[in-house]
Amino acid sequence: MELIELISIRIDEVRSQRGQDITELARRAGIKNKTLWKTLHGNREMKADELVALCYVLKLDFNHFINEKIQEDLDARCWKAIRDLSTNPHSFEN
Repeated sequence: MELIELISIRIDEVRSQRGQDITELARRAGIKNKTLWKTLHGNREMKADELVALCYVLKLDFNHFINEKIQEDLDARCWKAIRDLSTNPHSFEN
């Protein structure tokens, strides 16, 4: 599962726990209702500006999304990038 999918799931969990429906959350975040529904149900990737708006509306800090699984995934990606760079230093050049 991709990181953005995990974030979408966590946002939907918070929304549900707070008894807020998708329509109201979409309105408050300035996102089209259908767009937010597709995003929270895994049919569309969330854009960065939507994530910021949702975090603002739900009063969530980005650390809310960093659980053990996500931290392990981020660590693995960082170590892979370091290994790739050490074996091919020119791989990150334009």
